[in-house]
Amino acid sequence: MHINVQLSNYLNTISKRIVILSKQSLFTNAGYLVGIETINSIIGFLFWTLAARMYSPENLGFASAVLSSIAIVSMIASFGTGNGLIRFLPSSVSPNRMLNSLFLFNALAACLVGTFYLVGLPIWSASLANFRENILPVVGFVIYCLVITLNSSLRMTFLALRRAKYAFRQAVISNSFRLILVILLTGFAVWGIIGSLFFAVLITALISFLVFLPRAFPSYRPILIFSWTDLSSILPYSFGIYIASLMIQAPARLFPIIALESIGSASAAHVHITFLVGGMLVTPGMGLATSAFVESSNNPQESASIFSKAALTGLAITLLGSIILIFVSPWLLLLFGVSYSIAGTELLRWLSVTAPFVVLTGVYFAYLRFKQRIKRLVGLSLIMLIVSLAIAHSFTPSIGTSAFGIGWFVSFLVLAVIILVETYTSNSLHEFRKQTYLIISHLLR
Repeated sequence: MHINVQLSNYLNTISKRIVILSKQSLFTNAGYLVGIETINSIIGFLFWTLAARMYSPENLGFASAVLSSIAIVSMIASFGTGNGLIRFLPSSVSPNRMLNSLFLFNALAACLVGTFYLVGLPIWSASLANFRENILPVVGFVIYCLVITLNSSLRMTFLALRRAKYAFRQAVISNSFRLILVILLTGFAVWGIIGSLFFAVLITALISFLVFLPRAFPSYRPILIFSWTDLSSILPYSFGIYIASLMIQAPARLFPIIALESIGSASAAHVHITFLVGGMLVTPGMGLATSAFVESSNNPQESASIFSKAALTGLAITLLGSIILIFVSPWLLLLFGVSYSIAGTELLRWLSVTAPFVVLTGVYFAYLRFKQRIKRLVGLSLIMLIVSLAIAHSFTPSIGTSAFGIGWFVSFLVLAVIILVETYTSNSLHEFRKQTYLIISHLLR
């Protein structure tokens, strides 16, 4: 009885201290960011659950490959300028000119990269080559790339202006419309899936530009201008981060395409859905990593404490979620259908085991962005890209979708080992170690 009382008091003490920490600026400012990722994950989960129930696996597989292609084009066209906005827009002497120049730059890049991708479809995805046979899908593809890139730029603008509530409203609007449209457009087969997402993003972008941006940035005036003077302060910093982001995100985008080419469109759907579910697990941790980057950029002297809190909190939440997801994987995937549960359970368990390493890497990469250690950021991202794709490409034909999970796990395990070795040996991270020990001891006292 005495032990139970002591344990109860101990847990109450830890809970109170966690509440105190959660009220600090890192966590309050992270609220909207985590909310955005959470609503994207939850509604995304519902969206693909409906799509899996209402559309055939073949239609879902083809649509996921097209949407992955659009995501890759948008990721390339952004050139990582969102990070540059967060860093430079608040201190710009001409924020209006900088923002207009950036919007024009991203729009031109989206159109050019989208067109180039379509021209090369027979090379990088023969199964999607017939996508070019009709002019309407071709034009729609380029417009989709343009809209989703500009919508992303608007979101990063709101974050840079510290008006994350508008970014949150973007997420609410976009997700609400895609959930409604995927039902209404069922009769259009594969185009119903693609179209529901396209129109949701288009409506969101228009509302963001016409309503939210004037409220977040009252002095903003849309002008067709291209100022290299403004872009020159953003692009050099952003480009290295862009390369690293491209490499770290590419495997998850390419896995459905590899599955489509290697083991069929149904397997592409299984991979896409499973990674979607697994991605929900790292949402809080990655939201905290982004918040740590934003907060540290505004309070450099507190960066060690900020990143320590983000890492510890993110890992604690993710570890708990991983343990739960390992056990409930087959039943969770059963929501999408029996074939998803059979084909995706082992893959989802691999993603669950990998999740803490993904969060650790996310926080560390945010720290590298803050410290402007771009070469190391790019180098570690390249390691992850090579290891994950090499394993997936080599073993998918023989062991199926589990190869993607094994590649994901091994690549992030390698990064985690490198990160931990540096954390506990590098003099430059002494303050981070000190803050980490202080936080842990404070919680356990």
